[in-house]
Amino acid sequence: MPAAQRTVRHLHLKAPAAEQARRLLPVLDDALRCASLGDGEGTRLLVVRRLALGPIAAGISAQALSRLIEQRSAEARQHWVDAAHATADSAGCVAFSGALDARVRLALRLLRGQPCGAWYWPLAVPEYSAQADTAATLRAIAWTVSRWPEARSALPAWLAAAVQAGQAAPLARAIGPVLGPALLQQAGLGPVPARPVDRAAVPAAHSASVRAAAPARRAAPTAAPHAALPAWLQHALQLAPPTWLPPGPPAAAQAEPLLPAPIAAPGGRVPAPSAAAPTPARMHRRQPAPPRAPRQQSRLEPETPTASGLARPAVPAPPALAQPPWLEPTSCGGLLFLLPVLQRLQWPQWLQTQPADTGPRCTAMLLYLALRRLAAPPDDPLWRLALPPDDDPHAALAGWLADARRWLHRAGRLGLATLARRPARVALTPTHVDLFFRLDQGDLRLRRLGLDLDPGWLPWLGRVVAFHYGDVP
Repeated sequence: MPAAQRTVRHLHLKAPAAEQARRLLPVLDDALRCASLGDGEGTRLLVVRRLALGPIAAGISAQALSRLIEQRSAEARQHWVDAAHATADSAGCVAFSGALDARVRLALRLLRGQPCGAWYWPLAVPEYSAQADTAATLRAIAWTVSRWPEARSALPAWLAAAVQAGQAAPLARAIGPVLGPALLQQAGLGPVPARPVDRAAVPAAHSASVRAAAPARRAAPTAAPHAALPAWLQHALQLAPPTWLPPGPPAAAQAEPLLPAPIAAPGGRVPAPSAAAPTPARMHRRQPAPPRAPRQQSRLEPETPTASGLARPAVPAPPALAQPPWLEPTSCGGLLFLLPVLQRLQWPQWLQTQPADTGPRCTAMLLYLALRRLAAPPDDPLWRLALPPDDDPHAALAGWLADARRWLHRAGRLGLATLARRPARVALTPTHVDLFFRLDQGDLRLRRLGLDLDPGWLPWLGRVVAFHYGDVP
């Protein structure tokens, strides 16, 4: 947690004299600023109800008090409870998968008229006030989300969660026809088109491809319920993250979805790059390599054919857990080290020559080809970042992947498998990807090339990417 976001609302000190308590306050202030509170948690949001430090020695230094705060905070976080759990109201530490998850949960509770008086809501969502009405709170949440650096993905995902839960009409009334377009402008989603695209007019082949890419346990949303939505809301739903989203909560908590279901992006196939586009050398002369034979599938993990002729592994539903999963193991943790390579090859500049809002989709298709080449297991969580490519841009994307492999070989004598096949744990949200590696997994070849530095917010991926090294949670 950054030091600027740390706020102490209630502080209880007992001292033999008032002067001793006053002398401790600046020391405590310095200790809170320097303490590492949840810095290794990635984007996960943990709300601690009470932090008891116990007896404090007279004349303690700020460094020693900071270590004490870190120790007590780590002990409190070990007993976290998910916000959807029945015991969350009385728990000492409540967990959300991220700031967006907290606002999705709170918005759904408000729209359904459920009570929101638990102690953790004002801490997890600072703009929430129990005295404000539902419409004002929803507007405040929407405005906060629209000002995030990752707002281009966060705001559509937040709106899509309410629509998927059947709360589109009350949400549209609460935000209103004036604030809605302003939110999209603030988030960088562009002006609302005068005549929104009819979702029912999406080509059948494209719809079949998107439905085949979605997990079998999720049903593709129909176009009919969106026909009567305001134009600004339809526009936002069309820009919702097109790639897979993390699995939802266990069956016992299905009444309050943790994350929105994916909404198919409209439009046809992405056209192949034109001759004037700054494509990599020899991209058009290289023929796409035939797909490798997939690994032997288990009986519970069949492959699902897609409209593009490729086969995408079907990710099975996770087993019911007492708490929703946070970190998932992956054998291809180094896959996203490929993103800085694409930046150096001017992949973002090439995407600017393509139709608008196709950047995240093209990147997801390229990651799909990389995972196919790596023969990643069908249950690897990084498949949720990928989409099966359409027929038209398949050759172009294969050329980009070939150029990335050549760059890796020339710059660092690295192959794609050497780069990507690294065990790690990953946390996926609609806006963030956090990869956790052990400290002994550091690679000087990656550091020399700067491939293991945090990419941060990538508009052409639609997510914030961060790499963490240390004790894997």
